[in-house]
Amino acid sequence: MHKRNITIAALVLAGLVVAAFHFFTRLNHSQALGLFYFPSIFLTVILSGGVHSPSAIAAWSAFVGYSIFYWALFIVLYAFLWEIHLLNKAVHHLDDAMTHLSGAELDSRGALEKIGRAIAEVETHRRRNWFLEDAPGLDLSKPPYELALQAIRDAADEKVVKGVMKRLNSRLAARIGREKARGVLAQLVAEKRGGSGS
Repeated sequence: MHKRNITIAALVLAGLVVAAFHFFTRLNHSQALGLFYFPSIFLTVILSGGVHSPSAIAAWSAFVGYSIFYWALFIVLYAFLWEIHLLNKAVHHLDDAMTHLSGAELDSRGALEKIGRAIAEVETHRRRNWFLEDAPGLDLSKPPYELALQAIRDAADEKVVKGVMKRLNSRLAARIGREKARGVLAQLVAEKRGGSGS
């Protein structure tokens, strides 16, 4: 997730909410929003030092704080669910890769072609989303096979690569068993990290 962009968006949206409540006082009487912002009452009491009538500064500070918190929480949840959605959309490539990994002989080139397609699809959509951080270690201009090689050799720690490989591992384990799947993927990774291009 792109922390800077999430923070900026949360601050801007919280500012709009606060401005709306300041200029349109009828919003202050909404019961639904009152329940939503109920925890800010406790924060207001804490900020005011426990006096009977909290100051306007304490009330607005609590309101602003909770507005920022709610928007940041909403955006982080959205970004997290969007990452899962993107991985789910690329699953068909991983299903194709499994046919090359679960046969009598390991077809590493065919499997890497499909893995590269999955990585490219997920990362392309991630780069279009303002709240998701790009994986700078991936060159999407490369053909799928070369992209998968690059991912395994140089960018294995990138979030998108980890997500694709983890999803592939779980689906392969469901088909051929956990131990065998772990062995097949370990063989594929070791072979390609060792420099074999075939």
